[in-house]
Amino acid sequence: MTFRTVLTPFILLWVPFAAFSQTLHQAEAESFVRALLWNRSALAAWFDPRDLAVSHRLGIEYDGVEYKQLLGYDLSDTTRTLMMGGRDTYSLSVKGLDRNYSRLTLTCGTPADSTEFYFRGRHWVSPLGYFARNWTTIESKHFRFFLSDPSLFNPYCIEQLEQFVTRMAVLLRLGVRDMATLRDQKIRYYLCRDEEEIRRLTGFRARGIYNVAYDAVVTTYNTHYHELLHLLVNFKLRHLPLYTHPFLQEGFAVAYGGRGGLEPEVLLPLGRFLYESQDVELTSLLGSDGFREVDPSLSYPAAGLYNRFLVESIGIEPYLTLYRTYSSPAGGAATFMIPKGILPEDSLWNRYIRGPRNRSAVSLDSLPSNAVILFDTSAEQIAMDDERYFFHLAGGAVYPGSERFPHYVSTAFLDSFPGKSYHGEKYMITAGPEQVSVYNLFTNALIASYTAGFESPSQMVPRIGGRFRFSIRKDVFDYSLIPAPAHPDNESR
Repeated sequence: MTFRTVLTPFILLWVPFAAFSQTLHQAEAESFVRALLWNRSALAAWFDPRDLAVSHRLGIEYDGVEYKQLLGYDLSDTTRTLMMGGRDTYSLSVKGLDRNYSRLTLTCGTPADSTEFYFRGRHWVSPLGYFARNWTTIESKHFRFFLSDPSLFNPYCIEQLEQFVTRMAVLLRLGVRDMATLRDQKIRYYLCRDEEEIRRLTGFRARGIYNVAYDAVVTTYNTHYHELLHLLVNFKLRHLPLYTHPFLQEGFAVAYGGRGGLEPEVLLPLGRFLYESQDVELTSLLGSDGFREVDPSLSYPAAGLYNRFLVESIGIEPYLTLYRTYSSPAGGAATFMIPKGILPEDSLWNRYIRGPRNRSAVSLDSLPSNAVILFDTSAEQIAMDDERYFFHLAGGAVYPGSERFPHYVSTAFLDSFPGKSYHGEKYMITAGPEQVSVYNLFTNALIASYTAGFESPSQMVPRIGGRFRFSIRKDVFDYSLIPAPAHPDNESR
């Protein structure tokens, strides 16, 4: 796979400052607010043509939404109603920014109720366009990446995201023309440093979000498959209501994309445990209000497993019909309750839950007699047989890969080992009395785990001679772990 960095040439010209000072005037700001409140049909003239093209480039439209590009950036219905009825006073101010950008701040009541709008000249532009205008930009076959800090990203992530799009295109049955659209128009992927950057770009403080106004993934995760799937499903359906029942929307994204920083292989076994232990009941998730009342750490993996079962049972096209059916323009009756009677019979679901399953990615195995010792010190021993690696590990270890990204820094490593230096390792394994975790440091994702509290029966990780004993399936890793491990406290590695 190839990708290229898009460089914007910097040309210094001696031009009078006035040429760059075409900012929004107060009278224009007042005219925009009047259109926003009382004359919505006049808003079309205020939108930047380039922004408008980006918003509609993939052909995704929502029923009853007149100005898609304002989704998430518009005044709330409550605020607009109060202002239009004269029951709440408002004030506006305009501040000139760099070049010909400006910011209009509209305040109702108190400063806490302010809404900001950004303009290039006299045209409204999205915060995405304004705040990320100077970010590093990289293109691949189907993506345009906007990087706040290039040291937090690497080519391996691009490859993983491209492979994911290819796999999901097969699952969703995207056609040749669909893939050509994605290739030509690109999926926009904004990698932010933190939640505050996401808030500036989207208006929402989160670790990651699918921005429906501009069909962009805005995230702190290097490979945010979950939010990417939201985009791909909407791209498959093209025209749909704005709101989908969360059991389906979040469940499908978990089933095949995991959830920010957690792979499906980690979450789906948890979903099975929740159903088997009756910590979660299916019927409690079928109402949209009921789904939201359950903690996401429980509702998401439970919905993910059932949606995986549903796709495998009825097929993707009937599933997408169901997905569209239980969507509505504004959270109406269609999204209120999914009747249990339209779902597969309980006997099929129970058979799926109790059916054959792969051996856990992480198990508490003893060292078998046919295992070959690969590495052995006082702190760590690694052995293997045909299917698994066997570890006796004192606490944590990192393992190099064949890839080298000298300027990349793993945030997962820094979070786990504050004060230590990252030297480009690919995998990290941490072990404790109750949990074993396996991370891909290039994507910062948890790719396999064992948690005593989510096992039946619950069993603590055995500790022998100060070292925790466990095994990991070989297919968790995409290369052999024969190279000697490097410990996070060894600065000389």
